[in-house]
Amino acid sequence: MFESPETTERQITACREDARLASLEFNLGDSSMGLGVVNIMAASVGVWGLICLISGLGNCSALQELTRGLIVALTGI
Repeated sequence: MFESPETTERQITACREDARLASLEFNLGDSSMGLGVVNIMAASVGVWGLICLISGLGNCSALQELTRGLIVALTGI
């Protein structure tokens, strides 16, 4: 689509004399590690929620009690 023109050191210093060029390095290892940690934490929260749901279903003896418990859990009333 659009081709961006290459910016050279000469073009930068023509605009400003005290300009510095710095190379930007992106380390993919750090970001993938952070993504992995977030995924592991999200999975553990999901498993914990599923275990709590199964425990709640096991503790109720009737469908009426289950419905009341869900309404209380969602509304807080």
